[in-house]
Amino acid sequence: MPKARILEAVREARGPEAAQLIDHLRKPDMAKEAERLLAGSGWLPEPLRRPLEPAAGGDAGAEGEAEGGASLPAFLTGDGEIPDAEDGADRSEAAAA
Repeated sequence: MPKARILEAVREARGPEAAQLIDHLRKPDMAKEAERLLAGSGWLPEPLRRPLEPAAGGDAGAEGEAEGGASLPAFLTGDGEIPDAEDGADRSEAAAA
């Protein structure tokens, strides 16, 4: 990981003052101190973060449809009930026919 990314993570989690504390260090020492500074902060790297929730009053399904994407079935979005196993078996038999 580049030094710039280490400093960016510390700046994001603890502020610019914390990043300035370690910006002069060599990379191995900087990484060690960054780990110490980030411990307990709740900071996560971008790939591990959850997406932000849609704004209150917004309809996430409408956004997908407006952008030309198909909306997901209700059971995949949590808006409906999960179909029973029997229902799924009946549909797969009907599809096979």
